[in-house]
Amino acid sequence: MAGVLFYSQEGMMNVNCKYCGAPLRKEAETCEYCGGATDYGEKILREREIMRQETERLREKSGLPGMRYASLCFVVFAYAVTFGYYSPYWYISRTKSINTLHTKSKLNIAVPVLYALCCAEFFLLPSTHESLGLAYEAAYRIWTAIFFLLPVFSALMALHVKKILRGHSANYGLVKGTAPSQAMAIIFGPAYLQYQVNKMIESGVISRNI
Repeated sequence: MAGVLFYSQEGMMNVNCKYCGAPLRKEAETCEYCGGATDYGEKILREREIMRQETERLREKSGLPGMRYASLCFVVFAYAVTFGYYSPYWYISRTKSINTLHTKSKLNIAVPVLYALCCAEFFLLPSTHESLGLAYEAAYRIWTAIFFLLPVFSALMALHVKKILRGHSANYGLVKGTAPSQAMAIIFGPAYLQYQVNKMIESGVISRNI
């Protein structure tokens, strides 16, 4: 027998538990007194089951792409020992797997390669400008331009990969929980993106590559 509807003093429509008769909020999924499922909770369970079945259907139909799992401790350690050069390496080493995700957006390998070259010049130019035939003033101007160009590269790639991850997750109904923050993507770059990849692996929307 369906639960009995009634109106609370605030004018909000509520429902009684169909098992123990306790008053519940209309949006309650279970009774907080006896633990029984409400009609709304049963509806949510049915919708989740339909989504699960659709996810399985998509996996069987198109295959599940994979990405590399890496702990955040490892990513932070790699950043520290490489003085940040791990960032372009992360994009280059994962471009192929990123481009297998089920979304129209792709990552052009030329972009992270150019980013890596800029990082190399940033570190090497101060000590190699004379061997390259560059005067100190010219080398300093180039170094300054690279200094301002690197964060732009980093931000654009982080936001683009974030878009790709969210586009793939949308096919499996998980877009809301995947890489929701633009600010975090810009500030932490691959560290934040790898965290999102790990979550996607754990939720089953991508497989784990060795």
